[in-house]
Amino acid sequence: MRIRSEKIIISLMAAAMLIPGLSGCAKPAQTGLGADEEELVAEYAAGMLMKYSAYENGGLGVYVPKPAEVELPPAETEAPAPTPAPETDEQDGSDIPQVSEDIKAEDLPEPPEAAPGGTTMCEAIGIPGFDMEYTGYEVADVYPEPGSDELSFSMQAAEGRKLLVVHLDVINPDGSDKECSVLDSNIKFRILINDSVRVNEQMTILLNDLKSFSDTIPANGKVDTVLVFEVDSDDSEGISALDLIVVGSEGESRFKLL
Repeated sequence: MRIRSEKIIISLMAAAMLIPGLSGCAKPAQTGLGADEEELVAEYAAGMLMKYSAYENGGLGVYVPKPAEVELPPAETEAPAPTPAPETDEQDGSDIPQVSEDIKAEDLPEPPEAAPGGTTMCEAIGIPGFDMEYTGYEVADVYPEPGSDELSFSMQAAEGRKLLVVHLDVINPDGSDKECSVLDSNIKFRILINDSVRVNEQMTILLNDLKSFSDTIPANGKVDTVLVFEVDSDDSEGISALDLIVVGSEGESRFKLL
């Protein structure tokens, strides 16, 4: 296609160069064309020359790229998607500082204090000059047993519980009668079972209740007194240790019974 175009351009250039000469000689016989016809041929040749030379870089016309050489604008490309931030492992809690709460000593229950050196149970109770002897304990649903002639009042344990009755003899070692009044001492009793279960005493109207005992004990005589505690049935079984805790105005005193 390019060779054909060049031949056409050469032929048209030659014709364009010959026409003015021919028209200048004014010899119609040599060309066979009139002046008007020669002018039309010249214009036609010039137009064709410009038409075919427009595709060449050295042509007279404005350079118009061939259809095959037309460059299309670059296609718009999509902006790259943002790269997601790398996922981090969740904290397993090992790096999180642990906050511990301080437990103050005053928030803890105070353990029962042992009896001060030289302090007897009777002195802690408030009846100095007397002796005290632990004689045993018993577990019952009712105390004392109905029909007993010794006492006229009986206590009964609640369902699922038992009465723990602790027996303590108050002894008058003197050779003369002596009044004994625990009631005036205004103290309280607790029992500690197996070094783990602490139980408050029960209020009774028993005549021999140690907490409310007030009577005269004969010379060299003794009186059986009791302290009654209501405990869970499970705690009443397998008792291997008993401690009596006396709570007074000056604190607690602990005495080993069993």
